[in-house]
Amino acid sequence: MSDAPSYPIESVDRALRLLTIVANGKPVTVSSAAEELGVARSTAHRLFAMLEHHGYVRQDPLSKAYIAGKQTLRIGLAAVRDLDIRGVVQPHLEALRDQFDETPHLTVLNGGTALVVDSLESRQPLRVGSHIGIEMSLPRTASGRALLAAKSLEFVEQHVPEHFEAQHPNAIGSRAELLGLLKQVRQQGYATSFGEFEDDLASIAVGIPVPSSLGSFAISVSAPMSRMPLERVPLVVEALHRHADEIAAELLPGAAD
Repeated sequence: MSDAPSYPIESVDRALRLLTIVANGKPVTVSSAAEELGVARSTAHRLFAMLEHHGYVRQDPLSKAYIAGKQTLRIGLAAVRDLDIRGVVQPHLEALRDQFDETPHLTVLNGGTALVVDSLESRQPLRVGSHIGIEMSLPRTASGRALLAAKSLEFVEQHVPEHFEAQHPNAIGSRAELLGLLKQVRQQGYATSFGEFEDDLASIAVGIPVPSSLGSFAISVSAPMSRMPLERVPLVVEALHRHADEIAAELLPGAAD
């Protein structure tokens, strides 16, 4: 770390130190932040309020702890620009679209949601649209489930409520059901969602096997349910795994080993 400036601005120093703590990935409470920074709880609360106002943190509605916000995510993506993740992934999204003529997505874990950061729409008249910039449910989407499957039980408990709205009669609606589903996702190596996020939307997703220090990413293929029969699933899964492994190798040699 470089030497401290000759004329430090204490409030800025505290805000940046707090942002660094949040960026480590674990939810941070006001009391733990106050202890870490050596300030009063009221001071830590004001710092969080300002960071939240500008989108750098957001408060988890369940735990009331703070997690990284969209602006922090954007900075993180910019910081790994040399890795050029979207540039690396783009040819793979094109290949998936061309192979299946459906819509592939690149999704990143953003606190308690799955944020779509890149997508290419199918060329078919009836197609799933691009969801770039949309925050999607973790428990109700294939991408969200693929991301959660790589996380700890503690993380799931912190970010998924005990009960949540089920959009489909056959959809899961509780954390207990989700945990059972995530066990299956880990065993089979992929996640699915059929009509559980949007009506008539089928999606299959796999995680990209890179170190957590880089981030948590998933790629998926989405299509109208009529064009994703069960016999097509193995073909999509095989292609997703192949491209996920290739993406990992390109981002960080050896990460997929």
